[in-house]
Amino acid sequence: MKKYLIFAILLLLPVFFVKADIATQLKGRILLQVESHGEAWYINPQTDSRFYLGRPADAFAIMRNQGLGISNKDFDAFKGVAPVGLSGRFLLKVEDLGKAYYVNPLDFKMYYLGRPSDAFELMRKFGLGISNANLNQVIVDRKSAEMIKAEEVLKPVEQPVVTLPEVIATSTDNIATSSDEVATTTEPIATSTACQFLVEYFDNKTLFGAPFSTTTASTINKDWSTLAPDGMIKTDRFSVRYTGRCYFTGGDYTFKTSFDDAIKVYLDEENFIQSWLDNARVRTIYRDRPIAEGYHDIKVEYYDNTGNAEVSVDWSLIQ
Repeated sequence: MKKYLIFAILLLLPVFFVKADIATQLKGRILLQVESHGEAWYINPQTDSRFYLGRPADAFAIMRNQGLGISNKDFDAFKGVAPVGLSGRFLLKVEDLGKAYYVNPLDFKMYYLGRPSDAFELMRKFGLGISNANLNQVIVDRKSAEMIKAEEVLKPVEQPVVTLPEVIATSTDNIATSSDEVATTTEPIATSTACQFLVEYFDNKTLFGAPFSTTTASTINKDWSTLAPDGMIKTDRFSVRYTGRCYFTGGDYTFKTSFDDAIKVYLDEENFIQSWLDNARVRTIYRDRPIAEGYHDIKVEYYDNTGNAEVSVDWSLIQ
């Protein structure tokens, strides 16, 4: 009986090793399910489990939620190339508004994630095609989002299929040592004239650390009154960041912002509206801006101190 038990265990050992091997060798990678609809997955290098990335806004939120906090001092010390131990991780600069970076496991360079379109670019640039059989050997993380229906799945460019576990290079011979060599993301082709904002909620006033929760919205217009936002327990001292890309016809625009307590509004990274202090009342600010025709990045940062909480940002073409 003991001999048969040992024989059965020996038969099963290769299966366990293969499963662990694929997850281990592809940890930190972004995988594209090429035999399905191009669904994208991320393998968490700490748990060896995979997260479904879904649409760009969903992917952006997951990448930030999986982030590891890092100080400006440590980040700057890397000089654009992270240590091998951070391979495949997402880093959040906790002293710099939680700016996020992805450490590419192939060269350990750090790629900036400023908005959902950057998540899409990462999926296109670094996505590795994988067969369903190999993908199924990596467990789905219990915190992973549910699969969305096929017609909504982003279809990245075709990638070579991994038919056997791929060995990730660990040599540092070709690793860049200068921050000048750090690649930057390229602009995606715009596909919609509607705004789509990634909304990140923080349980503090300073947008510090990883967001408490995330969602999406097509407008910036929320009145929480004295209630807690998006599943939070606390009703005061929270902050929200909206990031999106919107189409403008060329001309002069009037921006209207109403808020209680504080707000910052950015157009293509220019902070042109700001009242970053406790107001304890609803304030409204108007600003006129000439804007060239095309797609532009909009970012809004907001915090509530105590009492009522509300924020809205809108714009209209001056006739």
